[in-house]
Amino acid sequence: MKKRQKKEFKVVSAPGEGQESYTHLTPEQEELRLEGLRILARMIVRAHLRGELDSKSKTEELQQQEEDRPDSEGRKR
Repeated sequence: MKKRQKKEFKVVSAPGEGQESYTHLTPEQEELRLEGLRILARMIVRAHLRGELDSKSKTEELQQQEEDRPDSEGRKR
């Protein structure tokens, strides 16, 4: 029987932090990580299809709300 080799990954740390994220994962941990990424990708795609991630229209909507709101003296901007 062959001995299973552990996957070795480069140690990654966030900018400004000296913490290691991981050095190696077991096959089970890697599968869980990938499943989590798949779920996240599906959530993003669904939100995009519903139009919740359309940043241009959201930005325009927020700008319009800002313009319609009266300033401190009660005048519209």
